[in-house]
Amino acid sequence: MGRVRKRDVQPVGLEWRDPVWYAVFTTPEGARLRRSTGCAKHEVDKALARRAELEREAHDPHRRTQRTTLRDVLMAFLEGRAALVRAGKRSDATLRYYLQKASILRGYFEPDANDTLGTGLFPIQALDAHAVEGFIETRRNDGVDDRTIHKELGLLRGALRGARRRGEFDGDWAAILTLPDDFDVTYRPRRNFLTREQLPLLLDALPRPRAAVVAFIVATTCELGALQRARREDLPRDPQGNVQVVHIRGTKRATRDRWVPIVTADQRELIAFALAHADGTGGALFSRWSNMRRDLRQAVEKVRTESGVQLPTISPNDLRRTAGSWLRAAGVATDHVAKVMGHSTSRMVELVYGHLTTSELARLMQAAVARIEPPPVMALAERPDAIRVSTKTLPNAPTPKGRATPIGRPEAPPTPRNPVPRGGIEPSTRGFSIRCSTY
Repeated sequence: MGRVRKRDVQPVGLEWRDPVWYAVFTTPEGARLRRSTGCAKHEVDKALARRAELEREAHDPHRRTQRTTLRDVLMAFLEGRAALVRAGKRSDATLRYYLQKASILRGYFEPDANDTLGTGLFPIQALDAHAVEGFIETRRNDGVDDRTIHKELGLLRGALRGARRRGEFDGDWAAILTLPDDFDVTYRPRRNFLTREQLPLLLDALPRPRAAVVAFIVATTCELGALQRARREDLPRDPQGNVQVVHIRGTKRATRDRWVPIVTADQRELIAFALAHADGTGGALFSRWSNMRRDLRQAVEKVRTESGVQLPTISPNDLRRTAGSWLRAAGVATDHVAKVMGHSTSRMVELVYGHLTTSELARLMQAAVARIEPPPVMALAERPDAIRVSTKTLPNAPTPKGRATPIGRPEAPPTPRNPVPRGGIEPSTRGFSIRCSTY
């Protein structure tokens, strides 16, 4: 059982697809199926036994649904997401997210599970609305927000739908996962970000290599996943020695691998600070920061204690929000900020990442008004060349020329080709005085 023997590398009926063995067999209808055994490479005997069980289940669908466990449907769901990662359609961070949610579900429904012996596993046919309500109540008692619970149930929903499609579950997943009436999934985006006066205080409270990381994020909007991939070669210098653009090696989606222009004075100053104090080796820009959230929280508490300034509690994502908010305050359009942050549309900037203080909003409004503000209304009325718009006349009340003038429409003067002015919005009552289209 320990070491894989050469003759066991590719047993009959099994196919190795990293990281597990897959059972290959034919159904009574003649269809060729490939199903995961969930067994590692050294578990050949176990994989063969699992293959035999899967083949028996293919001949007896009722047996299959009765033996399907929560572990089985979650594993199938995760394997599908892992295939998308290998195809480049999902990121590693997305797969880690699903793995975390799956471990929470199994921790509640299968707290004593022994995967090797197959004991303590939760049969999926036992899953009902009452069991789901118990999960929600337990998570709420643990202080978990309803939106987080909704995400965890979203994974379970996807796993059950896949199991039903494969014939491994015949229950009504929609009824089972019906949410309570008091379930609140309203999205409330965080609004924490640092002002230009607060950021220097946070940088002073951190060791210089850690402060360099914070400065780099605020200057470039770099996300946490791309931070460890940052290299010094990603900050090319022009002939004058200045950094004009920075390459962000994001992988979450195609738009995350991007070049960020360095155009504002704040960006240039922060990039210079980051380059001066970054401590990465071997071409890497930064060394690994193992517990960034904790260190940022402690730095904020240090500022509050020593200087009395009430900094907001800051997370790594709040630093990205700070970067987006500073760009908006500088007058950069939201769709341009979205490109800098690696978003495909400006929606996330408008809702989450591009916040403005009241003074910044007032300054932007004043700058916009100064560019496009029209002359005052009274001054326009006193100008001799002001456009005079006819006002509404009383019904059947003739104008000085004996005809009604349309509401809100300037009276066009007659021309040699059009001796009679055109009619207005209302139907004309002047008989043949308006030319027809065939004239």
